[in-house]
Amino acid sequence: TIKRKDPTSPALYYASYQQPHPPLIPLDIYYNMYLNEELEESIVGYWNNDDYYPLKELKDIKEKYSKKEIDMAKKAFYALCTHVDHQIRLLIGTLKEEDLLDNTIILFTSDHGDMLFDHNMVAKRVFYENSCNVPLIISGKPLEKYRGVVDDRLVSLDDIMPTLLDLCNIEIPNTVEGISVFSNKKKEYIYGEIGEDDLA
Repeated sequence: TIKRKDPTSPALYYASYQQPHPPLIPLDIYYNMYLNEELEESIVGYWNNDDYYPLKELKDIKEKYSKKEIDMAKKAFYALCTHVDHQIRLLIGTLKEEDLLDNTIILFTSDHGDMLFDHNMVAKRVFYENSCNVPLIISGKPLEKYRGVVDDRLVSLDDIMPTLLDLCNIEIPNTVEGISVFSNKKKEYIYGEIGEDDLA
């Protein structure tokens, strides 16, 4: 699509990667990068005990997985992340080859994280840091003046569209609930309804 684009017209490209996501089945070439690496032990809080009922059903992985299986799953997760990194590199390389990179804004994010065995949990079902603190990286030559800037404001997926509109000097509709991360406005909390899919 990038190679077929009219370079004189504006465009938006959207790439979605399924991985890293269960089942964790990376290519051997990526898994082997981590095969002999010694990983840090999973973090388990002092408060994490079997008496806390709300978490009881979420933290039964100690019985489900052996230490070796946990180690393999972590390495597979990291391998899949590395594979995605390399695919993004190919996208950026294609933009450069087509002389589009200097005029392109790149935004990278995710819908959720993974507990990855910290506090004896996996997946996304709790509002802990590993699960909910996902990357939001905005880069590109048009944003050179923001290079290296880190902002700890609270953001969510509904902020992406107004942020991109703002950066492209396009008016943000009044009906939009999200906020441009380049504005002076900040969210005090995340709002919205929670459905069954969000708890899965």
